[in-house]
Amino acid sequence: MVKTRFKGHETFFFREGWLQKALFEINANRNLELFSGNNGIVKLGVGANMVKSIKYWMLTSGILQYKNREYELTKLGETIAINDVYLENIFSLWIIHINLVRNYENATTWNLFFNVFKGEIFESADIKDVLSDYLKSHDIKFSEKSLDTDINVLLNMYSKKNENDDPEENYICPLSNLGLIKYSRKKYQRSLPELNTVSEYLVLYVILLLIEDKGESSNRSISISDLEKTNNSLVSIFNFNRIIINEYLEQLASMGYLRIEKTAGLDMIYVTCDYSPDQIIELYYEGEK
Repeated sequence: MVKTRFKGHETFFFREGWLQKALFEINANRNLELFSGNNGIVKLGVGANMVKSIKYWMLTSGILQYKNREYELTKLGETIAINDVYLENIFSLWIIHINLVRNYENATTWNLFFNVFKGEIFESADIKDVLSDYLKSHDIKFSEKSLDTDINVLLNMYSKKNENDDPEENYICPLSNLGLIKYSRKKYQRSLPELNTVSEYLVLYVILLLIEDKGESSNRSISISDLEKTNNSLVSIFNFNRIIINEYLEQLASMGYLRIEKTAGLDMIYVTCDYSPDQIIELYYEGEK
């Protein structure tokens, strides 16, 4: 049975500066004991629960791992730390978002919100109704209170803005910059992000992960329908529609990364490069230098 997890964040979304400080401390200072004892409290300048929250978000987004009894950066974490340690490039934030959404085991509510909940304009209670029904119908044990907390953290994480225009105000999450959820007149709304913030390499990264999910790594192919409708699809992760998906596929084809075949009513894409998902991320940062 697949594991689930709720409220692993200690009720905190990660704030501006949190992950940056941890990335810098581990990468530049080689502090592999940052999350041991009281080290995090001293080095990160936050309370014990916030340290636990930072660790959770780093683990869940795939930039930190527990290995050989130490917390160390993953390959992805090292790549981001080397190229964008202060998370100033929105590409890095998109990668964190993608990995959070895909992490059903450790960020169950995030995965279900982006994949199962289909509301366009909604309130937090609407999310709870849908996710609660889903969890019950799949015999998944959960606490109503923990689900409430997760939904509240998720909505604030993606929609809360700095209302005071104070550069010292860090009570927002960097993922609010993605523009996926907007809040207005006591309602939330899914939003199409600014497409100039979504690199073709991000789309290719997701495509390669979906191919791996389907076990099609040998021929590296996937239907365009799956890119639109399968779990963790381009629609789920980016709020894209079919027209936008096709535009990105055509661009990637012109860049030589994939081939599009439309035969017998089945539109397929075939990845024509040998890069792994991690290598696609490296390729993007190399192009930014």
